[in-house]
Amino acid sequence: MTKTTTALTITDEQIEALRQEAGQAGDCLQVMVCDIALADGLTEIVDPGRHRSALEALGIIPEHIGADMQARAECASVIAEAEAQS
Repeated sequence: MTKTTTALTITDEQIEALRQEAGQAGDCLQVMVCDIALADGLTEIVDPGRHRSALEALGIIPEHIGADMQARAECASVIAEAEAQS
């Protein structure tokens, strides 16, 4: 049975390893994606629609809430592709 990394199963350790490999390869974009993936998000405590005006008053763009989960999904995709090739 082949293990496939997904956005729900990826660990911070895997993301940190990917970040280190990307840094060593000079892939600055992937490093930034990993940094976003490792950042604590507001997804679980804030509803962007309901709290939009408060978020904007704080300088937070509501559409960016959840960016950490999107970045985790991107990292998982990169890792899953590497797993499939090995």
